[in-house]
Amino acid sequence: MNASPLATAARALAQVETERNLAEARRQTRKLEEQLRQSQKMEAVGVLAGGVAHDFNNLLTVIHGYTGMALRGIDPASRLHEQLTQVMRSAGRAGELTRQLLLFSRKWTPQLVVVDVNGIVTDMTRMLQRLIGEDIAVRTDLSSEPCVVSGDPGNLEQVLMNLAVNARDAMPAGGKLTIATTHTTLSAGDCPAVPGASPGAYVCLTVTDTGAGMDRETVQRIFEPFFTTKAEGKGTGLGLSVAYGIVQRHGGWIHVYGEPDKGATFRVYLPMAGAVAQSDEVKAPHTEDLQGNGETVLLVEDDTEIRAWCAVALRESGYNVHKASTAAEALAAFGRHEHEIALVISDIVMPDRSGLDLVRDLRAMNSRIRIVLSSGYPGDRSGWDRLRDGGFAFLEKPYTFAQLLKTTRDALQRGEGPGINRAAGSETTCHTTQEEQWAFPG
Repeated sequence: MNASPLATAARALAQVETERNLAEARRQTRKLEEQLRQSQKMEAVGVLAGGVAHDFNNLLTVIHGYTGMALRGIDPASRLHEQLTQVMRSAGRAGELTRQLLLFSRKWTPQLVVVDVNGIVTDMTRMLQRLIGEDIAVRTDLSSEPCVVSGDPGNLEQVLMNLAVNARDAMPAGGKLTIATTHTTLSAGDCPAVPGASPGAYVCLTVTDTGAGMDRETVQRIFEPFFTTKAEGKGTGLGLSVAYGIVQRHGGWIHVYGEPDKGATFRVYLPMAGAVAQSDEVKAPHTEDLQGNGETVLLVEDDTEIRAWCAVALRESGYNVHKASTAAEALAAFGRHEHEIALVISDIVMPDRSGLDLVRDLRAMNSRIRIVLSSGYPGDRSGWDRLRDGGFAFLEKPYTFAQLLKTTRDALQRGEGPGINRAAGSETTCHTTQEEQWAFPG
């Protein structure tokens, strides 16, 4: 008995629907596989970036160190002093680049300081012009008042660079890029109209281009990881998602507006800070008041050049120094000189054991020994999650001659104090959420 035409049609429609679903499933599977491959590729690049940053921070520490020592005896009005100061300034900028590498490899915790967004824009304008090309005019319209926020300067530079690169790609035939800053205050009534907003005073960084614009679907997906409108091989789809993540970690949000053929506008809202940002002008270090009084320091550092420089710097500054390149050598030296050693300065990442394991053993031998830990790239091996309320001063690479002496003197005079003191930039204490606090093995 032949099936009715209606039943035949129903089966045909069902077959078509099944094939459509299978095709969509295969498409989604291919998309997920591609995202996985891309993710694995970026993870591999991230590991490489982290390793490069580690070695680069070690080199910068040596450059900072010897340059700072050389500046001590030079007339501040001399040309040589000016040239060495420029070396210090450039080394500082290079340190910011390594922080961007570590941010990319997810091995960096933002270091929040009071910073003027206007200064970041001004410092980056020339570099951005070279980056995006001469066929795009870069214009700035900055607030006449300081736009101070609590932020990581390297992170915020990354946000601005990513937004500028995105704008460049939207203007292949040239155009105009405008970067503006303003102050804005949002009330509770204003927030419903601004997605992600909360009441308060903000600095608004606006990046506007005259490019191809975006349709509504693109606007809704623009911050998704791996989403890109570029041709295959022309982009990773990570630039804007990285910018979005940075802004979120700073307590802000990004709002985007665009229409096809009418350009796009990105507005970055960052909570306003209450103090004026300090100038980052490099000055000759004042180390006269940071001299030692014959105290003995055990220096544990696997990098040969850093170990050599630190030993010279400390000895010339009035300290006695015992050196070790591994945790095993450090334990042996401490066993021989325990009663004379007043302070241990130890790298965290070492070839044989973690510096935290070394500290545990040293504290078992002498529970009151003062400790300074140092690293530029702790990575997974450092075991940050094992360290909480240990009270150790932390000297962040790359550090300067003055920072080395100040951290050493502070640790000897005051002990370590509560929590981790990130001594390589200011005397502020590192704040963590409960989930991020560091547990030290008791």
